[in-house]
Amino acid sequence: MKIYTKKGDLGQTQTLGSGRVPKDDQRLHVGGLIDTCNSTVGFLCSLLPSDDPLTDNLHRIQRGLFSLGLEVTGGRQQDHMLNESDVTFLESQIDQYWDTCPPLTKFVLPGGTPSSCQAHLCRVQVRTMERSLVTLCRETNTPFDLGLQYVNRLSDYFFAIARYLNHQADMGEVTWP
Repeated sequence: MKIYTKKGDLGQTQTLGSGRVPKDDQRLHVGGLIDTCNSTVGFLCSLLPSDDPLTDNLHRIQRGLFSLGLEVTGGRQQDHMLNESDVTFLESQIDQYWDTCPPLTKFVLPGGTPSSCQAHLCRVQVRTMERSLVTLCRETNTPFDLGLQYVNRLSDYFFAIARYLNHQADMGEVTWP
């Protein structure tokens, strides 16, 4: 099977659930931001030892992002959609990693280990994606309530693990002011 179809050359593309749509459709824009976020998570995985338990968590997050991308672009597949347990998983992980770090008394500037820096980039990418998802929900009157909740927790998750990764490496945080 070839990767190219020669059907998207005129600015249209096929989606799973919405048929052919213009390539600049807002759903595809958000789907592209989700894909970008998923790629930044994959790069973070590549910076960690393969036996690091965080890697399994990140792979679970990648699957969640892929599911969200399918839902946003119209490919709702009930057995692969996000659910409440995905949100509670993130919350439990945030608490676990946050509790290992010293109390936060100032704003933290991104930096430290390469893996912590990449976790900050994941956080920023998630926030960008979240803003576009909110716009999509408003403009199309489509509620992605669980997706919005998941994405909001996901940015907190990446902030928590960025701090955790620096703490594990005995790397002090750069703070502001």
